[in-house]
Order: sequence, then structure tokens, then C-alpha cells
Amino acid sequence: MAAATPLRPSSATATAATHTATTIPTISTPTDALDALANVDTLLVDQDGVLWRGNEDVPGAAAALASLQLSGRRLVFVTNNSTLSRRGYASKLSKRLGFEVKADQVVCSAWSAAEYLRSRGFGGGEPASSGGNGNGSAKRAKKVLALGEAGLFEELDLAGIPALRGPVLEIPAASTPTAPLPPHLPLASLDCSSGDIAAWELDPSISAVVVGWSARQFSYSWIAYAAACLREIPGCELVVTNRDAADALPSGRLLPGTGAILAAVEAAAWGGSSHTKSRAVDAGKGGEWLLRDLLPRAVPRFDPSTAAMIGDRLDTDVAFAVQGGFRAAFLTLTGVATREQAESAAPERKPTHILPSIANLTL
Repeated sequence: MAAATPLRPSSATATAATHTATTIPTISTPTDALDALANVDTLLVDQDGVLWRGNEDVPGAAAALASLQLSGRRLVFVTNNSTLSRRGYASKLSKRLGFEVKADQVVCSAWSAAEYLRSRGFGGGEPASSGGNGNGSAKRAKKVLALGEAGLFEELDLAGIPALRGPVLEIPAASTPTAPLPPHLPLASLDCSSGDIAAWELDPSISAVVVGWSARQFSYSWIAYAAACLREIPGCELVVTNRDAADALPSGRLLPGTGAILAAVEAAAWGGSSHTKSRAVDAGKGGEWLLRDLLPRAVPRFDPSTAAMIGDRLDTDVAFAVQGGFRAAFLTLTGVATREQAESAAPERKPTHILPSIANLTL
């Protein structure tokens, strides 16, 4: 297959083109799809906003992917959603698409975050318990304080990384003669007065704070404890599964995403200082780790010049393709970004093609 010109703009032209609106080709017929897919042998497919919106499937998505797979093209499902593990997504995709998807076809941000931590010296032994307070052998290992759903903790557990869950994390409680308390209290049960927070004792073996998405675990007490760890424990680093600020729901309303949670954590940890740039390592699409280190290992014989990304976001999906020099970046209009936003986007976020829906890629 012929080599493609990388999508990344040159520094000389990027600034001038940033605010220039340009018309982007729309794929609306099978002929358009065939032309756009010429010399593409690997398709990296986002899920939320592409295959489904909330609990509703995008009509025709399953048929389009089945036709692409029958054409001999390789499908890799790359998602910033950290709520499920690779195995969880493989099961979900298989059920909703109607054909088998294997775990090694999935690159999810929960796994990416766990693999980043492994590269930093976390884990590597027998899988640790993903719940409780990290008793036993976990005391001798570097721990993480994590916010997320079951998928994140499953991937951390498989990587052998002791992970403390916010709601069940018990911390030393401050007792007074007039208000005696048990030796430890669950973090989620604390009132978080200024006196309570000042009396907290931090676990010095916490070496990273991992921020994923969870509406159930997110709380003021978790932010306060995470911020204290980041400020006060030497070398404690911040890892985020993705920076997606919000996701689209079928009604058109936006669901606050992991990026919104990250903003609260960083403001609590470093707000009011001279710090202006995020200190978090982004393990998802849009961050350097997944593209530079994990993707070549996760997708054997991966060649950016014959790869295309299908996604609904300019800041993660399209930027990921541009940064990686992919042959094509397809923006679907069933998710977050609009045509108007795409056509006025800066070169580093501008797709090569627009899809009213992924169904328009049916061959």
C-alpha cells in the first residue's frame, strides 16, 4: 500500500490555518466509503458516540462493522471509557454487534492506565486485592488511590497493583474526649470539616492517584484526600484515564466526564499556585503514552500510514489520529462534535472526512 502523508500539520502552517473554516468531504455513499478506505487496512473504532449513545445503539453500526471486517480490514476498539476492562468491553461488543470481539481487539483507558503504572514500577507480582485497605503484601508495594468503576479496578488487579477504593478506604479518625470515634472511619462517611481534614493521616505508600470516571465514588471527601496525597506525599503522581470533559446522551444533554473530575482534583491540589498546566499523565486518547508506547504493543504490525480512526470527538479521537500520522480521521456526527466545529478546527484537530453516522461506512 502507498505511504500516506502524515496528518500532523507543519509548525509553519498550523497557526495561520487554526481559525480558517474549510469544507471537509462527507462520506454518504458506498462509493464514497470505498474511496475513503482505499489503502486503509486497520480501523481504530471509538465506542461512545460512535457505536452507541448511552444505552441506545447507533442504527446500522453493527452492519457497517460487519461489512468492514468481511472486507478483510482489522478492527481495533479504542475507548477512553474506563468503566469496563478489556474483557468487559469484548463481552459487551460481542453481544451488541452480533459477532465475536476478542479482548485483544480492545484498547481501553483502564488497561492503558494500569500498563502505564506498570512501566513506572507498580505491580508486577501476584494480582493484589482491588478492594479493602491494602492489607498483607500490599503494604510492601506501591499503592494507588483510585477513583473508578469495576473495569479500572479489574485492570489494576490483573497488573498486580494494590488499589485503594475511595468509598471503602478507611483513614485514621480524629477523636476528642467529648467526641470519641473508632480508630478508623470510611472516607465516604466523614463530614469533612476543616478540623477533620487537618487531622487526617495519609498512607505514605500511596505513590499515585488515578482518576477514572465514577458518579458513585466521586465525593468531596475523595477529592480532599486525593489532593492531600498529591501535595504532601513525595513523588506521588497523578494519572487520568482520559480528559473527556463530557459525553453526549441520546437526548442531546451532556454527561460530565472524567475531565471534569480531573479539573476538580487538580484545582483542590494546586489551585491558587502559579501552576497553570495540567500535571496529570493522560493514559487515554489524546495523551502520549497510549499512542507512543502502548498502541504499537497492543496492535501487532501497526502501521499508521494504513490506519484510520473513527470517533466523535475532535480533542481526543481526531487529535489522536493527527498526532499519530494516521492515513485518515473519520468524525461521526452521532456524538459530541458538530460539522461546524470540525470545519473551523485547528489543523491538529481537523478530520479528513465527516460521517453522518458510522453506518455510512457500510460497504
